[in-house]
Amino acid sequence: MKVCFVYVTDERGFDLTTLSALSLGLSQSRPDVHILGHKFLPQASKEFKEAAAKLDMRVTFGSVEDAAAERHETFDHITTPSLLKLAAVTSLVSDYDRIVYIDYDFLVFKKLDIEGLNFDGRPIAAVADLDLNYINGVKKLDWRDQSSLSASLGTYFNSGFMIFDAATWRVDFLRQYQAALDAHALSCDYVVDCTTPDQCALNKVFSDNWRELPADYNMQAAGKFTKSWQTAATRHYCGARKFLPLSPLRSDYRDTGHINAIHDLLGRPTSRLALAYWVLFKLNCIRKYRASEPVRHIFSALTLRLGADRRSEINPVKTPEPIQLGDVLSSIPVLGDVSALEKQA
Repeated sequence: MKVCFVYVTDERGFDLTTLSALSLGLSQSRPDVHILGHKFLPQASKEFKEAAAKLDMRVTFGSVEDAAAERHETFDHITTPSLLKLAAVTSLVSDYDRIVYIDYDFLVFKKLDIEGLNFDGRPIAAVADLDLNYINGVKKLDWRDQSSLSASLGTYFNSGFMIFDAATWRVDFLRQYQAALDAHALSCDYVVDCTTPDQCALNKVFSDNWRELPADYNMQAAGKFTKSWQTAATRHYCGARKFLPLSPLRSDYRDTGHINAIHDLLGRPTSRLALAYWVLFKLNCIRKYRASEPVRHIFSALTLRLGADRRSEINPVKTPEPIQLGDVLSSIPVLGDVSALEKQA
C-alpha cells in the first residue's frame, strides 16, 4: 500500500513545516512526504536534505493553488494555506492508496497505523474536534458538549490531521468543498462568528461520512494539561502558540527532547533546559487540573463511542487520572525518594 503525508504551508510557516516533517522521519518508517507551498516554491536547505537522507525519508517539494478556495477570508492564526488542504489531497489521490494531510504545527512521536485502518467504506478518517473555546459562541452545543454522551457528541472533526482513502475518493469532493466555502461565507452552521472556514466546510462535505479515530492520532492542544498529552502518538499545537518557541509552562521534557533531536539533525543549537521546562509544566498541570476536566470527559465519551470492535483495532486514549504533586516530585531524578520530604512536611 502506497501512503504519503502532505503539508501545505506559506513561506512564513515553512521552517516549522520542515521540523514537523522531520518528526515524521524520526517516528515513521521511510515516510513519503510532500511539502506544498502557497505562493512560493519551497526549497530544501542543505541541512534538511542531509537530515532527511539520514532518516531515509523521501521528500517532494511543490506548490498548490485553488483560486475558488483562496478568495475566501481567513482569520487570526488560520491562514490561506489552510483552505488548500483538499486541493493538495486531490493532486495526490491518483498516485497513492492513502494520503495523510497533516498541519505544520504537529509533532509525531510514535509509529502511526495508516495501512491497517478499516475505513468502513468512508473516504476520510479523522479525530473529533476537542476545541472547547466558547468565546465566539456555539450554535450547536451537542457536537462538543463535554458532559454529553449523546450520539451527536464528536460528530464534528478537526481538520488538522485527516487520512483519505483513494479507493472511495470522488472527483466531485473538491467542487463540493468549494461550494461549502461559499455557503460558509454567508453563515456557519456550527459556530457564531466562525474563524475556521476550512474545517467547517470540510465537515459539511463529509458529514456522516467519516471514520472516527482515537484522539491519539490528533492529540490537540486542548488536552495539553491531561496525562493523555504525555503519552499520545502525536501532539497538535493548534492555536496561536506552536511547538516553538519553547515555553517554560507549556513545553515539557517530551516535546523539548523531540525538538532537540530534530535540531541536532539540522546542526542547530539544542535546549539545555528540558528538565526545568518539564518540572514547571508538571506543576502547571496540577494548577490546570480542574480547568481541564471537560476535556477528560470528552476523552471518556469518545472512547465509549469507538466501541469494543474499534478498541481491539486501535488502542484508544484512556481517561486520564488526576495528577498528584507527589507524582511530580517522585519523578524528578534529582529529588529521588520523596517519602522523607513528605514526612518532614
